[in-house]
Amino acid sequence: MRLVVLIALLSPVAFGQSAPASAPDTTVADTATVAFLRLDRVADTLAAVRAERERIEREQAERQREEIAADVARAQAQLPHTEALGTTGAAVVLPGSWTGPVTVAEGELPDYALYTARNVNPASPLEGAVLRVERVTGLNALYRERWSKGQTTYGYHGASPVGPIAVPEGLGLEVSGPGTGGAVAFTQRGATLWAVAVEAPAGTWATHRADVLAILASVRLP
Repeated sequence: MRLVVLIALLSPVAFGQSAPASAPDTTVADTATVAFLRLDRVADTLAAVRAERERIEREQAERQREEIAADVARAQAQLPHTEALGTTGAAVVLPGSWTGPVTVAEGELPDYALYTARNVNPASPLEGAVLRVERVTGLNALYRERWSKGQTTYGYHGASPVGPIAVPEGLGLEVSGPGTGGAVAFTQRGATLWAVAVEAPAGTWATHRADVLAILASVRLP
């Protein structure tokens, strides 16, 4: 009994003292902080990856749009196009590869007009080809008769007739000039006479004869 009382008297409680508190455990808090930081870095990385992927997708979409636009432009460039020849209602349908100026000389209307189209496209198989359309009025009956036989100073432009050639309308003559070949068609519409001539470099005329003649055939007269 005395031993029990002695132990009780010597205990910290008996002297009004409490047992020392244990130090707080920071292990859990530190682990949570590290995990949060890691998740934050992962989120930043995922956001950066997503932004980069979106940038790449935008660039790919833009390239695709540009490629499609270029393909459309190339396809349209290959389509035939109609060129009006002055104010008299004449026109010509030229192939897509034909590019170059169309010259209109109508200063002598209503008696005379000359329309000229030149192909200056180096990528065209008909590079160097020239179309000339002449409109003549006011000739007397004798000259109109000669016109129907190709006996005129119009239409040749320095070339000479070498034989007949088939044309859609009127008289067709094949012509040959210095380093060139081609054809001319003489037609009459009422009182108006038309000479439609096409020429090309001799090599082009030899290898693309049908294509050159197609230019002449595509002329539409009023």
